[in-house]
Amino acid sequence: MVKDDPMNDMPKEREDVIKSRKGTYEILEILGKGSFGAVFRVRRMEDGKDLAMKCESYKVKKQILRHEAKVLEGMRKINSVHFISYEDRGKIAGRFMFVVIRLVGKNLWDLRMENPERRFSMATGIRAAEQTLSGIRDLHICGYLHRDIKPPNFAIGREEDGNPHTIYILDFGLCRKYSCCEEYIGETARPLCACIREHLDGKQRSRESTPLGNHRRVKHDGANFEVNVKILAQEPETSALEALWIQAKNPKINHKEECLSITRELVPYLDLFF
Repeated sequence: MVKDDPMNDMPKEREDVIKSRKGTYEILEILGKGSFGAVFRVRRMEDGKDLAMKCESYKVKKQILRHEAKVLEGMRKINSVHFISYEDRGKIAGRFMFVVIRLVGKNLWDLRMENPERRFSMATGIRAAEQTLSGIRDLHICGYLHRDIKPPNFAIGREEDGNPHTIYILDFGLCRKYSCCEEYIGETARPLCACIREHLDGKQRSRESTPLGNHRRVKHDGANFEVNVKILAQEPETSALEALWIQAKNPKINHKEECLSITRELVPYLDLFF
């Protein structure tokens, strides 16, 4: 074991009992780990409830978990079904700090990859998009920008908690407070990352294949039917869906049947609202 490895400071499964001002937690098992911390399943001894404990070593120069705890506190401003409940926080001097949150189920990326076709159905994709957007909206209402939106950072609830169809927004380490429109906002801080070709020649690559690029192509460039179908297959939550719906109702287009076959999948979802 490396002497200065931050993982040396982490709790030990079935050995450590972690105490805070609000409760006492038994370490049951490790759920995941990174370079400077880990997530554990714990049991609150006062009521026997299983929870998740995120731990971060004090060896980390920039304390991300401390910032995340602050964001979780700020999220208490509104009662959103898409926010995980923030239960507790504390520290073990000289070793690590921790936050305790509700356990959740699998994330959207894992759920998608478990599907034989490696994709969600149209209806499932739209339901997921509606919930994830609601979660992002609620976070904005609290005054925060997430800045790390991706499928692994959204997870469903657990069957045992009675909320397996609720999607929760996770991982607030890169969250930042945003200013009102009258204030100057400088360039957003971001992780130092770029693709290999950008590092080699120093030129930024086109982002046309990203969801933001897809949105621009559909909304402003008038992407044709074939482009819309391709975009929709990759990113079901983009505005290609709206474009296809409009085209499907136009009797003059050559792809009416193809459009209608896609939009029929939306009927069960639309019935929930009308």
